[in-house]
Amino acid sequence: MALLQPPERTAASTFLRESSQVTDQIGNAFVLNLYARVREIEALARAMSTMAETLPTVESLIQQVIPPLLNFQNDGAIAGGGVWFEPYAFAGDRERQSFFWGRDADGRLQFFDDYNQCEVGYHQEAWYVAGKYAKPGQCVWSKAYMDPHSGELMITCTAPAYRQGAFLGVVTVDLKLEGLQETVNLWQKKTGGYIIVLDYGNQFIAFPKPGWVKKTQTHASGKAVETFITLQEMVEKKPLFLPLLKAAQLADKQTFQPLQSAPTLPNATMPMLSAESKEISPEDEQRLATILTISNSSDRTDYLQQKFELEQDELLQEMAIASLFQVPKVYWKVFIVKPRSEIAVATHSLIQTDKMATLGQMVAGVAHEVNNPLNFVVGNLNHASAQTEDLLSILRLYQKHYPEPAAEIQQAIASVDLDFIAEDLPKLIRSMKMGGDRALEITQQLRNFSRMDESVRRATNLVQELENTLVILGHRFKPKRDRPPIQLIKEYQAIPEIECYPGLLNQVFMNLLVNAIDALEEGIHSKQVTYSKQVTYSKHSSPAHDFCPTIWMQVSLVNDTDVQIDISDNGPGISPERQARLFEPFFTTKPTGKGTGLGLAICRQIVEQRHGGTLTCQSTPFQKTTFTVRLPLAMMPKSSPESSSI
Repeated sequence: MALLQPPERTAASTFLRESSQVTDQIGNAFVLNLYARVREIEALARAMSTMAETLPTVESLIQQVIPPLLNFQNDGAIAGGGVWFEPYAFAGDRERQSFFWGRDADGRLQFFDDYNQCEVGYHQEAWYVAGKYAKPGQCVWSKAYMDPHSGELMITCTAPAYRQGAFLGVVTVDLKLEGLQETVNLWQKKTGGYIIVLDYGNQFIAFPKPGWVKKTQTHASGKAVETFITLQEMVEKKPLFLPLLKAAQLADKQTFQPLQSAPTLPNATMPMLSAESKEISPEDEQRLATILTISNSSDRTDYLQQKFELEQDELLQEMAIASLFQVPKVYWKVFIVKPRSEIAVATHSLIQTDKMATLGQMVAGVAHEVNNPLNFVVGNLNHASAQTEDLLSILRLYQKHYPEPAAEIQQAIASVDLDFIAEDLPKLIRSMKMGGDRALEITQQLRNFSRMDESVRRATNLVQELENTLVILGHRFKPKRDRPPIQLIKEYQAIPEIECYPGLLNQVFMNLLVNAIDALEEGIHSKQVTYSKQVTYSKHSSPAHDFCPTIWMQVSLVNDTDVQIDISDNGPGISPERQARLFEPFFTTKPTGKGTGLGLAICRQIVEQRHGGTLTCQSTPFQKTTFTVRLPLAMMPKSSPESSSI
């Protein structure tokens, strides 16, 4: 196994280097797709943890509140979950007290009391022990396992709950992985090769030939359970997978090695994990200890760890290129293996995924993280409003029948201004409801913006799509320490709805705006840039009094059949030589490492091939650069999926 060297150090052809960039983009987009789901489940687990920490320890109340939260939006992939209390934390006379719900054959959540009744209990389960040593707000994921009752492949997300600084117990959310292989199959069509997914213990959870990676084991209950083998076990049967195993072992070493220099676990040393659960092996103990100790928050968009050549691949039976990616939080490994002879096939597939690295991160980090707890808060405000009105009506009855209360009560009423509270509290709750509803609208805008289903075209408000894009990019227009704010000038003409693929056009608008912002910032950050306005900006000058970075957005109706969108900036511009190559794949004006050179090529393909429009650029160095998108109001009749594939 030989790692591919950077382009300047290898004799590999330009074609091979540039085509492999497409695999990197697809792999990163696929990882972000998985990561978005991980973040969504973690948000749910944290919301449940917050409820467990704040709710009184009353069985009926927990039975009422937790199931609707767990069943949010009827997500059938959530197999179950619950709240698990530390010994005697729920009640002084109860060593075990858990509230667990699982889905029945009809998909309905049912309460199970098994763990409270069985002799062993749950405090020695691996997921409980891991959650016990997690930091507040941290989520710990289990290895994949086959549920002995349902026979379904699952993974568990555990979050700790604390009350007044003391450990209270854990909450869990069980996620089915049955749909993972189907998702992998869809993404494989974009790669021109195949995809393997391993959990953090290097157990297969997705593989092109499922029969190769399954085995039957006997569960502790005596029931025969079908489960998955590890990559190590695969190599014993199929030695050609050895390079993948070496890559996985190297990734483990790089990921879990920081434990040696990291501080010890809070309130525990590493051996306590295996001592508290027989399910935790010494190898798992080291991994878990690292996960619990090292922060794995991810704001990046590049998850590629290794890339190497295979002289002979077991499945493809030819030379191939393998790329290894890692999914944050769950520490899954994703291998994308592509035949060398077909490595360029995926170039056009990138149209769907090129800018998803940015989009996926923002949507996953905002919409999924906020939506679950926000829906819970907004939904319960209705109940709070009704209950407040009930309390106030009872209070008014007391005032009616007991108009002269004791002096102490009269003094308390005067000190808190009870009349004001009675008048203001319902208004306050209504205001909170309005604010929550507005926040939900924003998360819905994020979801609308990121929809990437190119197979569905519809009548669309083009101005609204542009505004959705600006919502996403709003933070980039704000002032920074080394530059003034970017001024935005909008000139929107009234236009009718157009027929289009809105998800794809969102990619185009995002790409053009990001490029304009990047151009402005690169011009400002250069040592000294002189503009035709005779204004010079340098790092040592005051941004407030010099160059004013500006972006113009214009929407106009060209004639009865076409609409035009102009996005302009007053950055340093593009030379005529570079303009001639601007839409070539892999050509970029950005510094090395800051772009693949695929964005504008993809934008032109979306506009011209998918929508029958045009995308052009006009630029005068140090004056103005304008990208013009021209689109027909009505598209041509739909073509077949084969002819319209990208």
